[in-house]
Amino acid sequence: MGGSVSSKGKVPWITLNGENVADSQLSIEHIKGALGIDSNAHLTPEQRGCAKGLRVMADDHLYFLLVVESYIHLEGEHLLTHYPPGMFGPLPDFVVKILLKTQVKSWIGGVTKSQGLGRHSKEEVRQMGITCLEGFAQALGDKPYLMGDKPCEEDAAVFGQLAWMLYCLSDNNYFKKATKDRFPKLVDYVARIKVNYWPDWEQCTYHGSKNK
Repeated sequence: MGGSVSSKGKVPWITLNGENVADSQLSIEHIKGALGIDSNAHLTPEQRGCAKGLRVMADDHLYFLLVVESYIHLEGEHLLTHYPPGMFGPLPDFVVKILLKTQVKSWIGGVTKSQGLGRHSKEEVRQMGITCLEGFAQALGDKPYLMGDKPCEEDAAVFGQLAWMLYCLSDNNYFKKATKDRFPKLVDYVARIKVNYWPDWEQCTYHGSKNK
C-alpha cells in the first residue's frame, strides 16, 4: 500500500502485480480474485447477504457518523492525543487546535454535507449511530463472530470501524461511551478479534504515539 492517497483520492489502496487498486473493498475483491480465495466459503447464501448488509452499514453509514461526531461535534480533539510526534510538524498543540477548529472542521464539514449525513442535527446523527450499533449487537447476539463460530470477511470491516471508535477516538465521543455502556458484547467482540488476530497490536498501533 502506498503512503499517499490513490488516484481516487482515497486510502487504503494497494499495488498488486503492478496494478493499482483503490478502496479497501475493491482491493479485497482484487486480491481474492488474483489468489483464488473465497474467505466466505463457509457461509450460506442467506448469511452472505446478511454479512454484506452489515459491511455496507459499517463502511458507508457508521463511518461517516463517526466522522461527523469526531470532527464536527468534537472538533477533532482525538487527534491531539492519538497521533505520532511530528505528524503536524513543529506546530505546538495550541496551533493545531486552532487548525482543527477551522481548516479541518471546515473541510470535513463539506465532505460530510456532500455525502449527506453531515446535514443532520447532532441529535439525529447520534440516533442514527445508535441504530447502527444496535444492529451490529443484534446480529452478533451470543456468537463469537457475526455469522457464527468462524469469522468472515465482513467481520474485518465491522471490526475496523468499531476498533477505530474504541481505541482511537476521544473518550468524549458519544458513540464510544454509548458502546461501552449499552453494547458490552460489541466491546468483547472487538477485543476477541484483537487478541486472536493481532497479538502484536500494541507494537503495531502505538509505536511512536503520544498515547501508549
